[in-house]
Amino acid sequence: MRKRSSKPSTEKKPLTETGAAPKSKGKQPRGVIAGPGNGPSKSDGSIVDVNTLAIVSNLVAMKIKRAAGIPSVPTPMRNNSAALLPEIATKPGVERWPVKTGQDPDRVNVGKNVLAGEDLGAGIVVATIEELIAAPRPADMPNPNLPYNTYQSRRAAPVETTIWQLDVTITAMKLEADGDYHLVLQGASGETMIAEVPTPTTDFIGDCPWLGNIQNARQAVDAKFVTHLSPAAFVAFGDMLVPRECVSDPLPALSPQTIFFLPSVDGTARTIQLFKTQVPATRARLTGVGFFDKVHGQMGVSQSNGIELHPLLKIEWL
Repeated sequence: MRKRSSKPSTEKKPLTETGAAPKSKGKQPRGVIAGPGNGPSKSDGSIVDVNTLAIVSNLVAMKIKRAAGIPSVPTPMRNNSAALLPEIATKPGVERWPVKTGQDPDRVNVGKNVLAGEDLGAGIVVATIEELIAAPRPADMPNPNLPYNTYQSRRAAPVETTIWQLDVTITAMKLEADGDYHLVLQGASGETMIAEVPTPTTDFIGDCPWLGNIQNARQAVDAKFVTHLSPAAFVAFGDMLVPRECVSDPLPALSPQTIFFLPSVDGTARTIQLFKTQVPATRARLTGVGFFDKVHGQMGVSQSNGIELHPLLKIEWL
């Protein structure tokens, strides 16, 4: 008698309209997949070999994603350009906005390095991402998940009165509703934190003394990343535009005439679509003011203490 091979088949079965493989006579019931060393004796119904599974249909995938609460993509329009998100005019933020943008009274102490009455001399402090994310939050601002109104217009010294310089790898960016460029920074260990570049106009940062520095930093980000973004490479997803690769369903290209990646910097309101994207891993030396933000799920945030460079004042490409 010919001996039956115990090796499981890796051939993918054709899908039915529901996305499931058809039943086969004499085989295990659906959901019980034989695997090496287990075979048909696996009786609890567990799938034991992913190599025996086929890809479900688009219809089944859509149903499962909907049940999981994954945002649905816009319905394609008849003119073959994807339906766009509502246009948004960026506007200044609220929470700790004076400190984020240098409009607080404590800004006069930034960069002077006076500790407990001892004047150490003005200057920039070189550090690493790993060192900054290890910095403890102030005793009266302990929980990174909570806001602290007493710090709305005051700084937590010495972290927030120090100008820090970090050598980092920039891996991603986004344009936020408050007009900030949000940069994800990665250190040598793989840990991440955030740097933010505000919109450099008086409408957003008032009488901030670092207006010129912020303008230069913003222009550096525009030239290095933003001007190279192609509207045709983006789709609408959730509340902003993301690269097409973020969505598993095929979608038509967006119309370049309807997309603005660069918000106005001349003080006038301009409607834009918010966006976020991975960027080519780029080495940079960043100089900016320390800031403890509230941790609320930001892309790349330091979970331990919410530390950021905010505002970012200088970018040097390495």
